[in-house]
Parts: sequence; C-alpha cells; structure tokens
Amino acid sequence: MKWNVIKNEKDIEELMTLFHAFHDSGIKELKYTSGAYVSDDRVMFPYNKNSDLSIIFQSQTAEIPTIEVVFHGINKFNLRPEDPQMYTCEIFEANIEKIGEFYYWSNEPGPFDPLSYSDEVTWVSRKSIEWRVISDDLGSND
Repeated sequence: MKWNVIKNEKDIEELMTLFHAFHDSGIKELKYTSGAYVSDDRVMFPYNKNSDLSIIFQSQTAEIPTIEVVFHGINKFNLRPEDPQMYTCEIFEANIEKIGEFYYWSNEPGPFDPLSYSDEVTWVSRKSIEWRVISDDLGSND
C-alpha cells in the first residue's frame, strides 16, 4: 500500500476530506515503537530511536473505511479511552494542524491549543505523519 506523507496544509485537507474529518470513526488498534531493546546477549539499548505511534482507524461513513496513520517522532501522546458504561468511543470530528515544528492530531474539532488540552482528550503531538489505506480490514479481528 502506498504511504502518503503529510507535508503541508493541502495534504492535511486531503486526508481530512478522504476520511470525513474522522467523523463516525474509531481507533481500532494502536502500536508504539520506541526503538529501545535488549540484545541477545542482554545488553540494553535504552534510547527512543524511533518514537513512532501507529494507529488504525476505521470509519463507518468514509469512502475509505480503514486507514493506518503513523506519527513519527512523538513528542506527547494522551489516550483517553471512554468508559463503556457511560460513553461510546466513536470520534465525531478530529483535527490535524501544524503548530511550530509539530503536527497535532486530536479527537476534538480545532483549533488545537496544546497548553489547554487536558487528559480528557485523546491527542498526539509529533514531528511528521504518514498514512495509508488498508484494504479488507473491517471487523473486530477478535
């Protein structure tokens, strides 16, 4: 699958249009890769060499039902899972914008203010973003 790199506002708008601003979507799964490891001879490499977060989103309404978004060079990540007894976890509208050297994605409409966002919102701050379409991946995979 082709990776699409977010380089400017036009690229952000393209993703937001194709995925309907994440309306009626949800986070299916996510994976964080730090780059740290312990080698076969038990020597530790304790550095965040990669600091990448991959999130698979599924949408009920977008033409493209499943995408993977990789956030490279994570600065901050806040995950706010909803309590299933109280709320559903669908995303009604998301926001992507660049502020200074970082891109911000949040599950709230913009504008994004990194100083006022609390732990009540899921958001990611990172240096670069790329995304791709994933085919034939609807369903729970449980």
